[in-house]
Amino acid sequence: MTRKLFIIAAVLVLSACEQVAVNTASTPAPIQSQEQALRVLVPAEGLASLYDQAQPNGLPLAGAVEVVAQSGDIEVRLGPLNQNLVINERSAVSVANTVETDNIADNATIFVPVRIIDGIDSKICRFELRTPRLSVSAMSMVTEDEKGERFTVPDLPVVALLNATVSPIGDCEVPTLDFGAETPTFEDSLRAYVSRSLAESAQTAFETNPSEILGLMTRRIRLDHLSAYPNRTSSLRLEGSVQDFKVDEAGLEVQLAIGSDIDTAECAPPIALGGVVAGQTAAIEPDLVSEFGADFAMAVSATVIDRLGKSLALGGYACSGLEDVRRPSENEELVASSDLLLDEIMLSDVPLGPWAQVVATPGSLPDVTTRPQSGQLQLDWEDLTLDVYGTVLGTRVKILELTTSASANLRPAQGPSGVVRFDLESIELASATLESEWLTEQPAQSAVDQWARRVLLLVLADQFVFPLPVEPGTPLQVTGTQVRTDDIVLYLRFQ
Repeated sequence: MTRKLFIIAAVLVLSACEQVAVNTASTPAPIQSQEQALRVLVPAEGLASLYDQAQPNGLPLAGAVEVVAQSGDIEVRLGPLNQNLVINERSAVSVANTVETDNIADNATIFVPVRIIDGIDSKICRFELRTPRLSVSAMSMVTEDEKGERFTVPDLPVVALLNATVSPIGDCEVPTLDFGAETPTFEDSLRAYVSRSLAESAQTAFETNPSEILGLMTRRIRLDHLSAYPNRTSSLRLEGSVQDFKVDEAGLEVQLAIGSDIDTAECAPPIALGGVVAGQTAAIEPDLVSEFGADFAMAVSATVIDRLGKSLALGGYACSGLEDVRRPSENEELVASSDLLLDEIMLSDVPLGPWAQVVATPGSLPDVTTRPQSGQLQLDWEDLTLDVYGTVLGTRVKILELTTSASANLRPAQGPSGVVRFDLESIELASATLESEWLTEQPAQSAVDQWARRVLLLVLADQFVFPLPVEPGTPLQVTGTQVRTDDIVLYLRFQ
């Protein structure tokens, strides 16, 4: 049984789950927000990775056409420039509200179109500028305006072209003209043109919104549970907003509030979600980000995890039933009858077919808390009912009903892109109640409890997957996790 039981809502890669569609929510109704829901730290040494992510193909170099010399009917024009400059090395230093980045391109070649006009005649050729080392230094400032919190570059970046040479590609003779006092030769004019274009392009490229690059959710979205079964459908609305945005010697820190509400699915227990409890996240240690091989870290408040877990239970994500009539090879809600070991609970005489189906009916909402001493999350779920159905002599019948309260310990593990997986390490039960019309003798309570624990481990194994609370499509991978008293820290790396 591999159906994913999402116990926490977030946004990244939810579209990869065939039962969920991500849409922009248009409802004007207000959503209650949990303050201090998320805290993100990009350490100073990791700030350069933001620009790597924003410029995956290199620094976009653009330059408009410029006339660099003219005499009578003769005119020499450079440009336009349009290419990506591969950056081999980036470094960043942050101080109060300022980030200084150095960008190095080794053995760079920049191609410059040249148009030579002589009266009505025109000739187009290309030159190349080669340099063993090109550097661009930019100073970004934190700015807050109608576009939100972002980096702007008030001054043109500084460009250095080490030992830059200029040569034609093919046969191209440039007339000897007056190219000005500051750039007396054509080669000097071309170097200056490239330098100006680089500076202006870098100024534009480094004016970025870090929240967008990090994939932080700063809008309202709607997660539609698109189950084929009407009793499981629902809509979960999430909304993120930036509360604090600062840059200092430690790097960039962003704090966000997260709001959520849910339309309850018919299969969910008729329980109100309850009011919002403020979140709490602690400061993240910058050194741990590099120790985990991550680009940045995100702390998610335990109260947010708990509320969103309850929301998804209300949204029908924990429901299963008999509606799925697909073949065993296609039906993810089936379990092999032999794996149930019914002989342990005095049901060995039931002539059960090869497949059984477990129907989950939650009678309450889960409680999710942290266990920092053991590095686990604890999920407590009271009044959980599991009905087991199977085929007996060609007819689907109910074999047994198990009612219990469960407490599961989950340990974070590295997962594929966009998710963090939690391994189910142990599960404890209150005294389980077993009912079955197939019983001729009541099994011992210890046998029922042991069987119930093993079946829950079987049913729930590999089903706890936490999508990351970021925008869909952000290419992130979890490299490590840390469970703390009030939050869980996810260490993330761009892919």
